[in-house]
Amino acid sequence: MKSGLIATIIIQLILIAIAFGHLFSDPNEFMLQNGHDGLKNYYTLQSYVTQDAEAGYLNYKGMNYPIGDVIWYTDNTPPYAMFMRWVHLNITDVTGLIIPLFHFFIVLNFLVFSILTYIVLYRLKINIYLAVLFAVALAWMNPMSLRIFGHFNLSLSFIWPLLVILLLGLFNKVLEGKVLNTYLLLLGVTIVVMSFIHLYYLALIVSLVFPAIVLFAIFYFKKVKAIFFLAVSSLMIGVSTTAVYLTIRLTDSFYHIRPESAQGYNWSEWRIKMQDLCTSYFFLTFKPLGKHTDWFIERFVYLGTAFIFLLLLVLIVFSVYKPFKAAVKERWTNGTKTHFIFIIFLASLFGFFMSQGEKIHFPFTQMSMANIFNPLYYLGMLTDFFTHFRALGRFAWPFCFLLSILLIYTFQFILKITINVWLRVILVFFVSVLITVDTYDYMVFYKKETKKKNLFEAVSIPKLDYKEFQAILPIPFFQVGNENLELTLDDRQIWSQLVFPISIRSGLPLMSAKLSRVPEDHSSLLMDVFSDGRLPSELTKLMKTNKPILIIHRNEDEYFNSTPLLTPEKSKQLININDVNYIITHEGTKYYSWNWVKQ
Repeated sequence: MKSGLIATIIIQLILIAIAFGHLFSDPNEFMLQNGHDGLKNYYTLQSYVTQDAEAGYLNYKGMNYPIGDVIWYTDNTPPYAMFMRWVHLNITDVTGLIIPLFHFFIVLNFLVFSILTYIVLYRLKINIYLAVLFAVALAWMNPMSLRIFGHFNLSLSFIWPLLVILLLGLFNKVLEGKVLNTYLLLLGVTIVVMSFIHLYYLALIVSLVFPAIVLFAIFYFKKVKAIFFLAVSSLMIGVSTTAVYLTIRLTDSFYHIRPESAQGYNWSEWRIKMQDLCTSYFFLTFKPLGKHTDWFIERFVYLGTAFIFLLLLVLIVFSVYKPFKAAVKERWTNGTKTHFIFIIFLASLFGFFMSQGEKIHFPFTQMSMANIFNPLYYLGMLTDFFTHFRALGRFAWPFCFLLSILLIYTFQFILKITINVWLRVILVFFVSVLITVDTYDYMVFYKKETKKKNLFEAVSIPKLDYKEFQAILPIPFFQVGNENLELTLDDRQIWSQLVFPISIRSGLPLMSAKLSRVPEDHSSLLMDVFSDGRLPSELTKLMKTNKPILIIHRNEDEYFNSTPLLTPEKSKQLININDVNYIITHEGTKYYSWNWVKQ
C-alpha cells in the first residue's frame, strides 16, 4: 500500500502545483471566481472574519445592515470562517491571509480525495497502477470539482471516499459482532461537521448512509443482529441530524420568521437527466455523445470518457461472455467486499433518483414517468420543508463516485478473466489514454479559469474618511434570498463587482443583501427606505450611532436589473431629498452622504 500511496501523493502534488501554483505564488492576486455567487461567498467570508468584535461569532453584520443575519445563512464555510475569526480576534490580524488560506483549504481537497480514494481501491484489491491512475484522475473529474468556480464549500469531494471507508469499516465490525464501534461514531461526527460546512451535505450524506445501512441489514439479516444494528444506526443518524438542527435553531433568533419553503424546487436546470451522465463539457477533447450547450452547473455529472467506455465494456462482456457471468456469480457468492461495495452503490441509487426530480425523463426521448423511486416524491406530500434542498442534481454526486469505483472494480475483474495478455495490455493502455487526456483537459481548464483578478485588491475607491459613515446604501439596491419573488431584487454582476470591493476596502457593511433565506420582514423594512425616503423606526432603533450613511450610485441601465419593484427613477428619488449631500464622483460612481438623523 505504501508505495502506491506515496506515488499518488507525489503525482497529485505535481498536478496541483501545475494547475493552481499561481494561487500561492501570488496569494492575493487571484480569485477562483470574481463574479456571481463566487464573489459573494468571498465577500461574506472576508467581511465576517474582519467585522467588529462586538458582533461575536454567530452574528453576521456585513449585509442587511443594521439587522444583519446569522452565519449559517451566509454560505461562507462557517467552521473555517469561525476559526479564522477567532485567530483574527485573539492572535493576529489575518486580513491578508483569509483568501489565500481558503484557497489552500479548497485545493487541499484534491490531494485528500486522491489519498482516500486510493485507500478505497487498495481495500478492494485493485492493481496498484490502476489504483494510482484512477485515484489521481477522479479528483479532477468528479462533478464537485467544478464547484471551485463559486460554490467553494460544495467542492469537497473527499467526503465520498471517506464515507465509503467508514461504511466498509462499519460493516466489517458488525459482521464481527461489534455493532457499537468507532466507525459508527465517526459517521455521526462526519454528518455534523460536514453539515456546518454546507447544509446540503446533511441531506446528501444521510441519503447515502441510511439506505446503505438498511440494505446491509437486509442482506445480512441472518448473520448479524440486524434489528439492533438498524436501531443503533438510526439513532446515530437521528442524533447527528438533531444536533445540527438544534444548533441552528437555538442560535438563530430569526428562525421563526424565515421562509418555510424555497423557490425553484424541481426546476429543470437544477435536476439532472440520465443523458447528463454521458454529456461532455465544452473544454474536453473527447465528446462521445455531445456536449452541454449551456453552463447549467447543477446538471454537470459527466462520468468521463474512460468511464463511459468501461460502462459499455462491462455491458458487452456481461451480455456475450458466459465465463464472465459465471465468475461474477462466484465472486458474489464468496466475495464479502463485493457485497459491501455493491450495497453502497445500490444505496447511492436513492440519491440518483432524487436528483431527477418528480419525473424520470428517458434518455434522448420525450418520454417520462412519475418518479416513484424518489423519496422526496412522497415526503413532499407531507411538508414543503424539503424544497430547501432544491438543487436536486447534487444528490447524484455519490452515485457518480460509486459508479466509477464499481466500474474500476469490474474492469479489473474483466482483466483477470481475460486469457489473452495482449488484450489486457491494449485495454489498460486505451483506458489510461482516455482518462489521462480528460484529466489534462480539466487541469488546463482549471489553470485558465482560476486566474480571476482579486477585485478586493484591484477595485479603486475614492480617498474618503470612511470612519465618518456607518454603512453603505448601494443604488441600484439589491435584496436576494428571501424566497419571495415580490420582494426579490437581483443584483447585476457589473454592480456587485463594484459594491462588494467598496464595502471590503472601506470596512463599511451593506444595507442590501445577497444571502440565503432572508426573512421577508427584513427585506420589506429595507425596501421601505425607498418608498418613504426615510429609515423606518425599526431600523433606526438598531443603529448604535448617528453617523450618516454613504450612498453609492450608478444610474446607467446596465447596472439595474429590470424590475418594477425598484426602477431607476424611484431609486433616484432618495438621492434628491434634502438630507442627501453629494460628495464626489469616482470612476463613474457617485458618492453621497445621507444625514438620516435630520429626516
